[in-house]
Amino acid sequence: MKTTKEKLEEISEYIQDILNYDKYMELKKIDHHWQYSIFDHCVNVAYHSYKICRILGLDYISTVRAGMLHDFFLYNWKTDAPEYGLHGYIHPKIAYSNSIEHFELNDIEKDIILKHMFPLTIKPPRYFETALVCMVDKVCATKEMLNAIYLKFKTWLMKDKEKINIPQFIYSFLYIFLILKL
Repeated sequence: MKTTKEKLEEISEYIQDILNYDKYMELKKIDHHWQYSIFDHCVNVAYHSYKICRILGLDYISTVRAGMLHDFFLYNWKTDAPEYGLHGYIHPKIAYSNSIEHFELNDIEKDIILKHMFPLTIKPPRYFETALVCMVDKVCATKEMLNAIYLKFKTWLMKDKEKINIPQFIYSFLYIFLILKL
């Protein structure tokens, strides 16, 4: 599995302006899915969407850019509520507003950012790239949360023990079962 740094190396040529924007880089400090920051999550979504779009011959540049911007909101949704509405419904509009304020977006990028939470956003995706990012976002979020649960479970098993005597195949089974690695 690639690290965030390795994923960024592969997609950085398409998102350099985003990575150079200090306000965007604040996403590294905001918790999103337990041990993953918003930035980490956006990199995961952008990278996996990019890889799939390349294979399918779709607009991978717009997809990777929108993947990086789809959660461009600057608050911890678990502790700070948006001014109006519920986070799940409203954060695409906040991310869109932040994105168009600082970056030039094409129609595909706008659609991805605004509709990545479909069906919560009600309006369906207009482009195949939007539907793809929508699905990849759900898979990445689930995978990130399952990974966090796995790590908590593993820590709990190791608690107060110098060395735990559980066969490797059991760890492997738990890892596959809990994480469902892609």
